[in-house]
Amino acid sequence: YGLSTEGIWWKDMTVPQKSSTFLECFAEKDSENITCAKVVCEENRDLKTPSVGTKLVPNFLLHLYPPLVFHNLLPLPIDIHVKNKDRTMRLKEGESAVFFDFDPRQSQDIFLEVGQYIGLQWHGKMSVSGDTEELHPVSMSPETDTGGGNRHLSLHVHVTRDKSLDLHLFSPYWIINKTGLPLQLRGSLSDAVYEASSSTDPVLFRFKKHRKKKAKLRVYSSQWSKAFSLDTVGNCGVVICADKERNKKYHFFVKVEMSKMLLTKVVIIKPFFLVINNTEYHLRFMEKNEATDLWFDIAPDKCLPFWPDTSSLKMFVKLRDSKTVSQHFPIDFSHVTVLRMEHGSGLKVVVKNGEDYPTTIAFHPYIPGDAPVRVDNYCEDLFLKINQKSQSQVTLLNPYQSVLYTWDDPSQERTLIWNLYNRKRVGFPARIIRDGYGFEKVSFHSIRKTLAQQPSLRTSSVEQSSSSDDDSESEDGLLPKKTRKDKVVVHWVSYVEKEQRVLLFTQDDRIARQARKAVDGERASLECFLSLNGIGLSIINDAHRELAYASLTSCPAIWEIEINHSWKLLTLELSAWLEDKWNADIQKAQLKDYLQVRLYCTKDNCIYRRKDNTLTVLLKRYCSLI
Repeated sequence: YGLSTEGIWWKDMTVPQKSSTFLECFAEKDSENITCAKVVCEENRDLKTPSVGTKLVPNFLLHLYPPLVFHNLLPLPIDIHVKNKDRTMRLKEGESAVFFDFDPRQSQDIFLEVGQYIGLQWHGKMSVSGDTEELHPVSMSPETDTGGGNRHLSLHVHVTRDKSLDLHLFSPYWIINKTGLPLQLRGSLSDAVYEASSSTDPVLFRFKKHRKKKAKLRVYSSQWSKAFSLDTVGNCGVVICADKERNKKYHFFVKVEMSKMLLTKVVIIKPFFLVINNTEYHLRFMEKNEATDLWFDIAPDKCLPFWPDTSSLKMFVKLRDSKTVSQHFPIDFSHVTVLRMEHGSGLKVVVKNGEDYPTTIAFHPYIPGDAPVRVDNYCEDLFLKINQKSQSQVTLLNPYQSVLYTWDDPSQERTLIWNLYNRKRVGFPARIIRDGYGFEKVSFHSIRKTLAQQPSLRTSSVEQSSSSDDDSESEDGLLPKKTRKDKVVVHWVSYVEKEQRVLLFTQDDRIARQARKAVDGERASLECFLSLNGIGLSIINDAHRELAYASLTSCPAIWEIEINHSWKLLTLELSAWLEDKWNADIQKAQLKDYLQVRLYCTKDNCIYRRKDNTLTVLLKRYCSLI
C-alpha cells in the first residue's frame, strides 16, 4: 500500500468535535483495494508535562484502531464475507476479527454463513455503515427447503462505537435442553415453533418485535404449558406440561441466567426431579404406584431424571439383585433419612428441594452417625419400647441393650415415643433434636412373684419422694390379686457422641450425672467483650474500584425534655454536657448557677431531672445512621 491520501495535524484533532478521523491507503497495483485506520486523539493525563513560561507544553496520544471489529458471540462457527472482497473469514465460537479494508463512511454489505445448525446450512446478509442502528435483527434463511418444519435461526447485531465500529453477533436467548426429552418452544401469541432436541447444542431463540417476552413449552404431544417469562434474569420456577395420551404430567425446572457479555439470556431447562446414586452399588428405584411396579436401574455415580406418573411423590429403593424393598419416603420436601436395607444394613437418602435448583434425590452409603438416634437402655431391670408416633411397629430394648433407630414411616411425623414394656398408658416423647436431660416418674403394674425374684428393684425411696401428681395406672374394674403397682424414676439424657445422637435411659443417678457432663458443656473461664464504633461494607469490582459503600455507625445520643406532654430537643451544647455527665456516672451535676440536674435510670430508659422540688422527664435515645 502507498501513503495515505490525507495527513493529520494534531492541533486540528485537539478540538473535541474533531478528535477522530480516518486515514486511507490505496494498494499500489489495485486502486480499489484499500486499507483504512481510525485515528483517535486523547490527552495524556498520566504524564506531567513541563511548563514554558505561563503555558504548559501540550501532550497528546494518537491511537490507531481498525475501522471494523466483528465479534462472534454465538455457540457455533460463522463465515463472514464482505461484498466485493475476495477473502472469507471464519470465526469460531467467541472469536473476533478485525477488518482494515472497510470504509465505515460508506454502506457495505456483509454476508454471513452458518455451516451446521440443526442439520442445515444458513445464510444471511446485513448492511453496515457508520450510521448503523445500535441493535437490529439479522434474517437467516436455510440453504434447502425445510418443508414447513419447525426450524428457525434468529440472530441479532449489537453495534458499539467506543473506539472501532464493533459488531457483536449474538442471539437474544439460548435454550439449553438438559431433560433428555424432545421439547418444543414458542413465544406467546406466536406461531413459530422451535425444536429443542436433547442434544448439547443450544437453540437460538428470539421473540418477535413488540410481543410479550413470554414463552410456552411442550413435550411429545402434550398440551402447551402456561406462559412463563424469559426476560427476568435470575427467575426460576416449575413448568408443567400435561400429556393426556400418557396420562402424566411432566415437571420441568426452568432457570434464566445472563451471559457474561450481557447480551444473551441463557434459559436452562432441567428435569424437576433428579436421582443420584453416590454409592458403589447398582440400585433400583420406583415411585409409589398402586397400578404398576416399574423399577428403574441406576448405576454407581450416575444421575438420572425422574418423571413421576402419579401425584403420590413417594419412592422406594432396593439393591438391584435383592428382594428387600425399603420403606417408602417422600420426595416433595427436603429431608435426610436412613432406610433399612437387607441384612441389617442401611442406606442414606438426601432429598433437597430448593427454589433455585431442581429437586435432587441422592443415595449415599451409610456411615456411623447417619442414624437419627442411638437408644441406650442402661436400666437395670426395665424393658423399654420405642416407636414412631402414630405407628404400630414397636422396638423392644432389653436392659443394657443399645439399638440404632430409624423411622418406620419417613413420610409421617418424626417423633420418637418411649415407654415401659408393660405400661399401658401413653408414652413419652423423646427429645432427639437437641441436647437435654430430665427424668420421668413412671408407675406400672407387675406380678408379685417377679418382684420377689428381683429384690434389686429400688422403689421404696421413689415412693417417698413421689407426689400426688404422678401418673396413675388405675383402670376400670379390679386388678388381679397377684399384681402390684410400682413406681420408678427413669432418667434420660440426650447428647451427641462423635457424630451420633444418643438417647440414654437409666435408673442410676450416678450414670445420669456422668452423661449430663456431655450436655452441660465446659464452664467458661474467659470472657471477651468487643465494641465497634461502626461497621462498613465496601463493594468493589474486578478492577478494584469501589462501586458502593454502606456503613452502620452510631450517632451521638439525643436528649429530649418533656414539656406540656410533648418532647422537645435540647440544644447541642446542653446535650453534650448531659452526655458527658452521664458517661462519667455522675448523679448530681450543676451547670453554672441556673441548672441543677440529678440523673438516675428508671423504666423505659428515661432520665428524671429534679429542680426546686419539681419533676421533669429527660429522655435519652439513640438511632443508627446508614
